[in-house]
Amino acid sequence: MKQNKEISKNKGWNYMQELAQNNELIENHTLYTPIPHKISRCLNLGSTPKIILFDLVSYMGNKYYSYPSIDDIALNCGMSHVTVQANMKELEAKKFLIVKRRRNNTYYLPDGLELNPYILLSEVLHGFRGTISKTGLLSDRQSNEFIRSILKSNIYIEKLNLLCKEYKSYLGMQQFYNNINGLTIFQEILGQFSEAVTEEFNREYPEIVL
Repeated sequence: MKQNKEISKNKGWNYMQELAQNNELIENHTLYTPIPHKISRCLNLGSTPKIILFDLVSYMGNKYYSYPSIDDIALNCGMSHVTVQANMKELEAKKFLIVKRRRNNTYYLPDGLELNPYILLSEVLHGFRGTISKTGLLSDRQSNEFIRSILKSNIYIEKLNLLCKEYKSYLGMQQFYNNINGLTIFQEILGQFSEAVTEEFNREYPEIVL
């Protein structure tokens, strides 16, 4: 097959980094922001709040906070002032962001983000999606529709509420949690969730053995 000359042969990550550092014509945005797939592909966190979060992280650089104006974020992300504010509230509610409100808000990432309930449940579902894929017996659309149905289910809501409760406790007394090996509580809830998802899949597709 003839190679399209418009296609770059640079590897994706390397290409993005090279693009950031290229200042031959205009020297302005020359930094590069690494974003974990756990966040960029986090299920039940919409694309709009993700874009806003990424912009805030890009402002942080090697600091643990940033304070861009709402108007600057709106301009960068191609959104309205109202849209940015509304989605900031979602990021706060889902514990992806801490906002200290003053004339110019200051934004922080919460400690223990790796234990964020939305990230944890998302990772379990991505892993389960991979297990389904390995069977080769369902199309991508069927597999993804099953995952979407779980996101709307009582199974998901119940475990999300339990994890949110534990995460709130963890943020309030991390030292205590570490001393009593409290992280096993998170593991138990995730294990229960994984088992419940498997049971639901077996009910819907009894002919498929995972």
